[in-house]
Amino acid sequence: EVLRLDAPLQRNPRRVARPVAGKWADCPLQEGNQVLLFLGAANMDPTVFEDPDKFRLGRETVPLSFGSGMHYCLGSNLVKLEMRAALECLLRRFSSVEVVSSYQRLVDVDVGNWGFRRLEVRL
Repeated sequence: EVLRLDAPLQRNPRRVARPVAGKWADCPLQEGNQVLLFLGAANMDPTVFEDPDKFRLGRETVPLSFGSGMHYCLGSNLVKLEMRAALECLLRRFSSVEVVSSYQRLVDVDVGNWGFRRLEVRL
Protein backbone atom coordinates (compact mmCIF):
# COMPACT_ATOMS: atom_id res chain seq x y z
CA GLU A 1 0.00 0.00 0.00
CA VAL A 2 2.92 2.32 0.71
CA LEU A 3 4.26 1.73 -2.79
CA ARG A 4 0.82 2.29 -4.30
CA LEU A 5 0.52 5.70 -2.66
CA ASP A 6 4.10 6.81 -3.30
CA ALA A 7 5.86 4.56 -5.80
CA PRO A 8 9.51 5.44 -6.48
CA LEU A 9 8.99 4.89 -10.22
CA GLN A 10 6.25 7.19 -11.45
CA ARG A 11 6.43 6.66 -15.18
CA ASN A 12 7.60 3.96 -17.56
CA PRO A 13 8.24 4.33 -21.30
CA ARG A 14 7.01 1.67 -23.73
CA ARG A 15 6.80 1.19 -27.48
CA VAL A 16 3.66 -0.06 -29.24
CA ALA A 17 4.73 -3.49 -30.50
CA ARG A 18 1.74 -4.37 -32.69
CA PRO A 19 -1.48 -2.79 -33.93
CA VAL A 20 -3.79 -1.95 -31.06
CA ALA A 21 -7.03 -3.90 -30.64
CA GLY A 22 -9.77 -4.56 -28.13
CA LYS A 23 -10.58 -1.68 -25.79
CA TRP A 24 -7.73 0.33 -27.34
CA ALA A 25 -8.89 -0.10 -30.96
CA ASP A 26 -10.20 3.49 -31.18
CA CYS A 27 -6.95 5.01 -29.90
CA PRO A 28 -4.71 6.70 -32.46
CA LEU A 29 -1.74 4.55 -31.44
CA GLN A 30 0.33 3.08 -34.24
CA GLU A 31 2.84 0.26 -34.17
CA GLY A 32 6.23 1.74 -33.25
CA ASN A 33 4.80 4.76 -31.35
CA GLN A 34 6.32 5.51 -27.99
CA VAL A 35 3.97 5.81 -25.05
CA LEU A 36 4.55 6.82 -21.46
CA LEU A 37 2.77 4.85 -18.74
CA PHE A 38 2.10 6.92 -15.65
CA LEU A 39 2.18 4.26 -12.95
CA GLY A 40 1.71 6.72 -10.12
CA ALA A 41 -1.50 8.01 -11.69
CA ALA A 42 -2.73 4.47 -12.43
CA ASN A 43 -2.20 3.55 -8.78
CA MET A 44 -4.57 6.40 -7.81
CA ASP A 45 -7.35 5.56 -10.31
CA PRO A 46 -10.68 5.77 -8.42
CA THR A 47 -12.28 3.32 -10.88
CA VAL A 48 -9.76 0.69 -9.71
CA PHE A 49 -9.05 1.68 -6.09
CA GLU A 50 -11.87 2.66 -3.76
CA ASP A 51 -10.87 5.84 -1.88
CA PRO A 52 -7.47 5.95 -3.62
CA ASP A 53 -6.16 8.78 -1.40
CA LYS A 54 -6.59 6.71 1.76
CA PHE A 55 -3.96 4.39 3.20
CA ARG A 56 -5.73 1.04 3.55
CA LEU A 57 -3.84 -2.15 4.23
CA GLY A 58 -5.40 -5.29 2.81
CA ARG A 59 -6.60 -3.92 -0.52
CA GLU A 60 -7.35 -6.75 -2.91
CA THR A 61 -6.40 -4.87 -6.08
CA VAL A 62 -2.69 -5.12 -6.88
CA PRO A 63 -1.02 -1.77 -7.68
CA LEU A 64 1.23 -1.24 -10.70
CA SER A 65 4.21 -0.10 -8.62
CA PHE A 66 6.28 -3.04 -9.87
CA GLY A 67 4.73 -3.13 -13.35
CA SER A 68 2.80 -6.15 -14.64
CA GLY A 69 3.04 -9.16 -16.90
CA MET A 70 6.32 -9.64 -18.73
CA HIS A 71 7.43 -6.22 -17.49
CA TYR A 72 7.00 -7.08 -13.79
CA CYS A 73 10.07 -6.00 -11.79
CA LEU A 74 12.50 -8.88 -11.24
CA GLY A 75 13.70 -7.30 -8.02
CA SER A 76 10.24 -6.88 -6.48
CA ASN A 77 10.61 -9.80 -4.05
CA LEU A 78 13.91 -8.42 -2.77
CA VAL A 79 12.37 -4.95 -2.32
CA LYS A 80 9.43 -6.42 -0.38
CA LEU A 81 11.78 -8.48 1.81
CA GLU A 82 13.98 -5.45 2.55
CA MET A 83 10.97 -3.25 3.31
CA ARG A 84 9.51 -5.86 5.66
CA ALA A 85 12.85 -6.33 7.48
CA ALA A 86 13.43 -2.59 7.83
CA LEU A 87 9.91 -1.86 9.09
CA GLU A 88 9.93 -4.79 11.53
CA CYS A 89 13.29 -3.66 12.93
CA LEU A 90 12.15 -0.03 13.21
CA LEU A 91 8.88 -0.93 14.93
CA ARG A 92 10.59 -3.34 17.37
CA ARG A 93 12.89 -0.56 18.53
CA PHE A 94 10.53 2.41 18.51
CA SER A 95 6.89 2.70 19.56
CA SER A 96 6.08 5.41 17.03
CA VAL A 97 7.43 7.19 13.99
CA GLU A 98 6.23 10.74 13.37
CA VAL A 99 7.13 13.18 10.59
CA VAL A 100 8.29 16.32 12.45
CA SER A 101 8.80 18.87 9.71
CA SER A 102 8.17 19.44 6.06
CA TYR A 103 9.91 17.03 3.73
CA GLN A 104 12.00 17.82 0.67
CA ARG A 105 11.43 15.83 -2.51
CA LEU A 106 14.11 14.96 -5.02
CA VAL A 107 13.56 17.42 -7.86
CA ASP A 108 16.87 17.48 -9.70
CA VAL A 109 16.84 13.89 -10.96
CA ASP A 110 14.90 12.10 -13.68
CA VAL A 111 11.22 13.08 -13.30
CA GLY A 112 10.23 9.42 -13.59
CA ASN A 113 11.85 8.65 -10.24
CA TRP A 114 10.43 9.76 -6.95
CA GLY A 115 11.87 10.00 -3.49
CA PHE A 116 13.01 12.25 -0.67
CA ARG A 117 16.09 14.39 -0.29
CA ARG A 118 15.09 15.06 3.33
CA LEU A 119 12.48 13.50 5.61
CA GLU A 120 12.85 14.27 9.31
CA VAL A 121 11.11 11.99 11.79
CA ARG A 122 10.81 11.70 15.56
CA LEU A 123 11.27 8.23 16.99
